[in-house]
Amino acid sequence: MLADVPSTRWVETRTAELEQLRLGAVEDHADARLRLGLHADLVEELDRQAREHPLRERRWALLMTALARCGRRAEALDAYQRARRLLGAELGLEPGRRLRELQQAILVNDAPAPAAAG
Repeated sequence: MLADVPSTRWVETRTAELEQLRLGAVEDHADARLRLGLHADLVEELDRQAREHPLRERRWALLMTALARCGRRAEALDAYQRARRLLGAELGLEPGRRLRELQQAILVNDAPAPAAAG
């Protein structure tokens, strides 16, 4: 993307910021598609995205939501466990509140709302 721009600390910082904005926009787009009821069309894409960016909890929440809405509760709960293991192994952290609440909603068979930003 910036192949002709000399690499400096400023360029690297701006590039990282732009990448975070891009990832957020991809998540916003998936969230909008979930709100339109396109969950079945999103499962494979969200699974791939969660594997590509395993530390982005919102990706896991979107995947869990899509799976649960497809009636694939066991797979949604498995996605939570995968996220939990990865976050623990990589960062030494438990999943955030949103993922924990989503897991609980799936456990009690509530239809999850689309994944909120954050």
